[in-house]
Amino acid sequence: MDNAKQIVKEYTIKEEDEKVYLVDFLTNRFTYYPKENWEELIQQKRITLSGSDTHPNYQLKKGDKIVFKFPELLEPEVDSNFEIVYEDEFIFAVNKSGNLPVHPAGRYQTQNLTTLLGQSIQGMQNSQKPIFFIVNRIDRETSGIVLFAKDKTMAALLSKLFSSHQIDKTYIVYVEGSFPSQLTAEGFITKDEFSKIRKKKRFMEQIIPGKECTYVKTEFIKIGEKNHISKIFAFPITGKIHQIRATLSSKGYPVLGDKIYGKDENIFLEFIQYGNAILQGELLRQALHSYSLKFIHPITKKVIEIIAPEPHDLKKIYR
Repeated sequence: MDNAKQIVKEYTIKEEDEKVYLVDFLTNRFTYYPKENWEELIQQKRITLSGSDTHPNYQLKKGDKIVFKFPELLEPEVDSNFEIVYEDEFIFAVNKSGNLPVHPAGRYQTQNLTTLLGQSIQGMQNSQKPIFFIVNRIDRETSGIVLFAKDKTMAALLSKLFSSHQIDKTYIVYVEGSFPSQLTAEGFITKDEFSKIRKKKRFMEQIIPGKECTYVKTEFIKIGEKNHISKIFAFPITGKIHQIRATLSSKGYPVLGDKIYGKDENIFLEFIQYGNAILQGELLRQALHSYSLKFIHPITKKVIEIIAPEPHDLKKIYR
């Protein structure tokens, strides 16, 4: 093993993962590498099991501890542009780009908003590592507003506002097809068992007995249409992972540039394996932007409205 600086991660196997081959578990659970890459990492002894070397076809047992050792250079490039669009004594909000993870995960251990933001603040203030807390998260390929609290108490208060639906959220979305002037989608999202993509979900209006389902509600208003592409506002009443994207895809209006929920999910699988994707026009990410947050400030009791202007890459869609 070389002496280059490494990122070390651990994962403990649960009961539902017993008897699965190690390489299959890694491929399905951590989708940022294809099977061949995981096999190579195991053979390079960058992945060990409970402190010992292992092999790709080892059958996992409950309690096994997988240890990952990744060299830092495996991190992909990101669009590291972001700006603070609101700040007061208790909170601040950042407008991030459409190719920047919010927090450390998978391959993105240093190239993510929270790490880069901390480095930026520390550099400006010439101080120790700053302390802040993420309140909401958006996908790597979703641009727009991410809200932060400056202490744990404020983080808890803001999280409660989100969970109790007391924060009005507005997204700008470009979708394929001629969208109706107005639409309310109320139903449930569940794992898409027909997909090759582990994290993919689908929206349905009725619960299927025996399936794990989560209630969601989103309101949509059409803003415009050009070349069979509709621009809409999305107002998620609930706030679940992939809610907007899964709902629109199931309704027949996939988000433009969406690698997972678009018409061909193989685009996502190829992107994971080769790092590229063939998308419509010049758009390299999903056309989804967190445009505004509106809420009553937990401390000052003032109405706060935070806006992140529509980014240039989305404006060019109607050029």
